[in-house]
Amino acid sequence: MPKQQKKTDNCFVVSACLTGQNCKYNGTNNYNVTVVQILDNSDFVCVCPEVLGGLPCPRVPAEIVNGVVTASDGTVVDKAFREGAQKALEIAKKHGATTAILQPRSPSCGVSEIYNGEFSKTLILGSGVFASLLRKNGIRILNAFEIRKSEMADLKRIMQIYSLARDFMVMSGNPNQWGPTNWPPASLIENDIQNGHSYVCTYSGRIVGTFYYNFGNDIEPTYRHIEDGSWMDSSNYGVVHRIASDGSVKGVGTFCLLWAFAKSGHLRIDTHGDNAVMQALLKKCGFKHCGTIYVEEDKYPRLAFEKTCQ
Repeated sequence: MPKQQKKTDNCFVVSACLTGQNCKYNGTNNYNVTVVQILDNSDFVCVCPEVLGGLPCPRVPAEIVNGVVTASDGTVVDKAFREGAQKALEIAKKHGATTAILQPRSPSCGVSEIYNGEFSKTLILGSGVFASLLRKNGIRILNAFEIRKSEMADLKRIMQIYSLARDFMVMSGNPNQWGPTNWPPASLIENDIQNGHSYVCTYSGRIVGTFYYNFGNDIEPTYRHIEDGSWMDSSNYGVVHRIASDGSVKGVGTFCLLWAFAKSGHLRIDTHGDNAVMQALLKKCGFKHCGTIYVEEDKYPRLAFEKTCQ
């Protein structure tokens, strides 16, 4: 489990089970190594709303049934869930938390999906009690995803995601970033995988996003020349390229950027001038617009962004 100490200005509130605390309904945990990697370079506070609400561990599993949290044996536990959520919110506010990383599907912490209340393992769109309360109080909430290095067996799925991303770019007013050149080609992704720089983001074991990441000294040649501005920090940096999601789960891009920044502490990225969606995401994640760079695959200029701890 990471050590809780302030290293950045951003504070996270995190589902305690994700850090290895045995507070899950069955007495175990949902340890997530990717989340722990992010937290290891951040200020954070762990909470379990259900335990804070006075429920034992282990306990009978519960789901939201017609708006009321009910255990599988028929016991109504709604009051405990809501009191625990309120206590967890107060802890988050006390620590100045601005972002939450929560355990998916939970009746407390589910961000965008929860079980349907029939105890049949069927998911529906919806949020848990604590996640809903955080959202109402202006705290950004993210699902806990897993990030791992890509394998050759992932190539077909990765290329499917890039196809979906190109379609989304066209629909969102950005037809020229990847569309005309059908970018990126499979040969480039194969090379990324072979060199250990391609990553996938998974949700419940399913690949929902992908990106390129590398770190080092002057590792991106196209960043050596920047116009209309300058980079903020000349130290070693990480770079993210070709970031994309399938659009099925919210927060993939944010989570991938959090992971990459936690790995490097200094991150650079570029995007097309028409890619308003990515520009908004980068600004929301604390990146600063530094100038203009040019890439090799086409003639269009790219907006250069940077985030650093310094």
